[in-house]
Amino acid sequence: MRFHSTARGILINDDAVLVTRVKGDDKTFLPGGHIDATESAATTVIRELNEEANLKVNIDCFLGAVENNWHIGQELNTELCLLFLLSSKTNNNLDIIKSCEAHIDYFWLKKEDLVTSNLYPLALREWLMSSQLEFTKSQPAFWGSDL
Repeated sequence: MRFHSTARGILINDDAVLVTRVKGDDKTFLPGGHIDATESAATTVIRELNEEANLKVNIDCFLGAVENNWHIGQELNTELCLLFLLSSKTNNNLDIIKSCEAHIDYFWLKKEDLVTSNLYPLALREWLMSSQLEFTKSQPAFWGSDL
C-alpha cells in the first residue's frame, strides 16, 4: 500500500471552481499536491499553485478533509487530503489560468456542471455540489470518505 498526504485548495471565481487534470485524462481534481516533509499543508497549496499555475493565493481558512483510495496495477493507494479555501493575491484576470507544466491543464468548472463532472474524490464532488460553492470561515469542517 502507498499512502499519500496531500493538500488542495478551493479557489472560486464567478460561481466556478478551479480544477486541474493531467492532459489526456478525463479525471479532474482540485489544485494542490503532495505535502513535503518540511512544510505545512497550507504552504503546500500556496507552493503548488505558484509552481504549477503561477498563481499567488492566500489561505482564507481550513475547510476539511477527504480520504479515498485507488489502485495502480495491484498496488493500493490511499490518500488523506486537507482542503483549504483560497483567495487570489493578484488583480490579474483569472478567467484563463495557464499551466506552467506541460502535462497539466487548469480550467474553471461551473457549479452547475459539478454533477456531470469527473471531479474526484466522489465525496468531495458531492460536498461541493451540496455547498453550491458557498463557504464561510465559521462553518463546521467537512469530512468525506470514499473508503
